[in-house]
Amino acid sequence: MPTNLTVEAQVAWDKYLDASTIAERIHCLEEYISAVPKHKGAENLLRDAKTRLSKLKAQQVEEKARRKGKGERWLLPKEEEAQIALVGLPNAGKSCFLNQLTGSSSDVGDFPFTTVKPIPGVVSCKGARLQISDLPPLVDGSSEGMSSGTKVLSAIRNGDAVIIVIDLFNNPIEQLRTIFGELSKAKIRVNLGKPAVTVEKTGSGGIQISWGENFEYGTKGAKDVLLKRGFTNAIARFRDKVTLDELLDTLDASVCHLSGVIVATKGDLPGSRQNYELLMKNPEVNTKFDIYPVSSETGDGFEGLEEKIFLMLSLKRVYTRDSSGIVSPRPICLELNGTVRDAIEILSKKLLAHFRFCRVWGLSVKFDGQSVGLEHVLDDQDRIQVFA
Repeated sequence: MPTNLTVEAQVAWDKYLDASTIAERIHCLEEYISAVPKHKGAENLLRDAKTRLSKLKAQQVEEKARRKGKGERWLLPKEEEAQIALVGLPNAGKSCFLNQLTGSSSDVGDFPFTTVKPIPGVVSCKGARLQISDLPPLVDGSSEGMSSGTKVLSAIRNGDAVIIVIDLFNNPIEQLRTIFGELSKAKIRVNLGKPAVTVEKTGSGGIQISWGENFEYGTKGAKDVLLKRGFTNAIARFRDKVTLDELLDTLDASVCHLSGVIVATKGDLPGSRQNYELLMKNPEVNTKFDIYPVSSETGDGFEGLEEKIFLMLSLKRVYTRDSSGIVSPRPICLELNGTVRDAIEILSKKLLAHFRFCRVWGLSVKFDGQSVGLEHVLDDQDRIQVFA
């Protein structure tokens, strides 16, 4: 069945593509959804638009929550495909690690708090550029404002992921306990994954619970929690087992979820091997984190490390290809479920209006040069050629 978009819907969509702020994009999408004909042929368009709208509203809530943070903040602008924060205690070796990995010139010293403000460095992973920021160290009490702690935690929230740097020479388990404690108090969850529950406000109908048996206190308990948090009309869907803490995290817009890895420095010092073995035997650590031992003095452990860091971001690289077969050196970075449509939106939103088809070379197609449409899901390191 043809979609038969109205002129109003097409105009609203064009405005959405040209919008530069989240608020403008939300407004345009809402106008578009109200103007799209409500029949079977438009179901996919409406579903796609509502998904985009939900993501934009979540981003808007997150940005508002960040702006409410306490104290002065100094945030580095995100200038590359991803921004990653180096997190660690004083003298953990963050600056040496950054210098070795990226060739930066972050100050290094044998005394604590050598780094007093964010120092950026950049590393390339098959053309994808990652901005890695050396932040001042966390300490016990950072979440309460000790040693510029609120500014450091705000900068961590602003990133896409974290590299937790620990010193193998000095009780790494205790270091991790302090770091995780401060991050937890600041509502920063690393490698915990978002809870398997969604809560959507509705205009009427009271509180509706789907699969409430997956919540540890059952359907009634879920309703009680939502009511106490001010929800009167909402639909909560528990897709898998969910604890009370996880439900509360879902209802709290200030909770931040990040991916992360652990880098264990000073692997060349006496006793570091034994401490590393103890670290690997700790189930609270080794089941949630990939751990990479390195030595900034000898360079051991750095080969291929940038690629391992890229993998934790859950991104894929897609390269454009011209008619002569020349592939762009710098990729477009997409989420793991990213499609041809997503790639073209990054290239040029107006190109979508004239899209004909796309040829793909890589793992996502049955044969190189296969023609695909906008909804084709791409794979890491695919090459695409767009025809319009």
